[in-house]
Amino acid sequence: MQTHTPGNTTSGTPLRETLRLMASKILPHDSTKTTCPPAPLVSGAGPTIIVSSLMRSGTHLLLDSLFNNYLALRRFPLFVDFDAYERQGLPVTPLNTLCGVVIKTHYPETPLAGPYATALAKIAARSIVLTPNRNSEEVRNSLAKWGMDFSPAEFADIENRFKKFWSQYSPTVVEFRRLLDPAGVQSVLGQVSQRTGLESERSTKPVMPASSRYGVYFDKTLTRIAGGRAPRINTTIGYRLAPKQR
Repeated sequence: MQTHTPGNTTSGTPLRETLRLMASKILPHDSTKTTCPPAPLVSGAGPTIIVSSLMRSGTHLLLDSLFNNYLALRRFPLFVDFDAYERQGLPVTPLNTLCGVVIKTHYPETPLAGPYATALAKIAARSIVLTPNRNSEEVRNSLAKWGMDFSPAEFADIENRFKKFWSQYSPTVVEFRRLLDPAGVQSVLGQVSQRTGLESERSTKPVMPASSRYGVYFDKTLTRIAGGRAPRINTTIGYRLAPKQR
């Protein structure tokens, strides 16, 4: 017979993990305040920015650096998840005139049906493309923790296809490690300002992610509730700092 021990559920799942899962269901990362979908597709003012990335390469670190240091980018919702838009089979036609938004996509690592891939290419041709870049081995190791195992050769093929597609749109490549400290983020903001014409409200000291676990949880919760009105944006998925080690 299974007994209950402090800090565990009767199924053997740690209580803290159970609470994290509950929090993710009650306050999902893709709320109407944070992403389209589920929010409707709406154009805004200002530049159209595409954050194109390989998964686990710093996507949300880059997104949050933008939202936390450029108030003009704090729209409702904060960004368009292009891959999720395609997965839900939402209309392609409105994408033809979409502008003044931040778009996140992992294409071509994440496949898109033909009409959506064509629409994304047309948007990219008139947008500013930002791409985080992380060491290949670090990305592979991080993907493996999420159950996605690739050999070096398999991942090299994914990288090559990604770079081949996005290189035609003159992306600004942002090194992952520059997103981890204030000096690095400040230099990234300089690049973004030069390309977009936007001025950061943080001219000398950029807003960085919370340094504590509970600070991260707090920021995630407020972001999912208040969207762009949260004091500090954290759009990362899940309620853990890193995936559970296997």
